[in-house]
Amino acid sequence: MAGFMVLQVWREMAVENADGCLYPVSASEENDTPLGEERWFAQYSAPGYMDCTDTVWGETAREALGACWALFGDDQDPSERSEYAACLWEARKLDRKGA
Repeated sequence: MAGFMVLQVWREMAVENADGCLYPVSASEENDTPLGEERWFAQYSAPGYMDCTDTVWGETAREALGACWALFGDDQDPSERSEYAACLWEARKLDRKGA
């Protein structure tokens, strides 16, 4: 994914769909159930485009990034491993602040 796709993480209110999957409220649909709680979400996206991977969630920023990396990351690409490491470092700070 390195190159034009960027790994990102953010915290947002969560909703649950009929299948029991969690999503950010910004991606929710009419029949989704608001949880009233925030979760960490992560995805790879192409800045300036609508291209993105599925969104994954976690209880912490690092957990969400790890789940996204496990699904979509390329551990054979040195530049992508470097980007993931930098994101984890920043997520560590976010988790400490409880942002």
